[in-house]
Formats: sequence, structure tokens, C-alpha cells
Amino acid sequence: MLQIVYFTIAGIMLYVFSDWLLVQLEKWRGKPFANRNIAFFIIIMILSVVTFETVQRIVGTEGAGPAQGTAQEKPEPELIPSPALNRD
Repeated sequence: MLQIVYFTIAGIMLYVFSDWLLVQLEKWRGKPFANRNIAFFIIIMILSVVTFETVQRIVGTEGAGPAQGTAQEKPEPELIPSPALNRD
């Protein structure tokens, strides 16, 4: 449950930082980008992949992997000789 809070906070911070970074790039360039929303999308996509992977590695995934005690192994079927194969 706490992992959801971490990802939400990270997402909000990514949005604010991406917008700030885009404004700084536009100031450095001297004029706004023609396709500002595409530039914003590229910035936030790259940062979100890196950030969410980092958060997942730090926090860990709760409940990841096979659940313990619920996996039941199927017994091997007994080999029953086929009457068609018995050609005595």
C-alpha cells in the first residue's frame, strides 16, 4: 500500500520537474518549441522510466513472484498401458 504512495509522489514530482525543465530549455533556446507537448512527453517519459525503476528497486515489490502456499504441484499422471499397444 505504501508503494502506491511512493509512486504517486514520484509522479507528481516528475510532472513538476519536467515542466520546469521544459521552461528552462525554452529560455535557453530563446523561443518556445513548436510542438511543446511532444517535447514534454519525451522528457517525462524518459524521466519516469528511470525514476519508477529506481523506486521499484529501492522499495521492492510487495507480493511479487509466486504466492507461497497457493501453488499446488500437479501429480504426475500414472501411465496406463494402452490395449492397442499390447500385441501379443
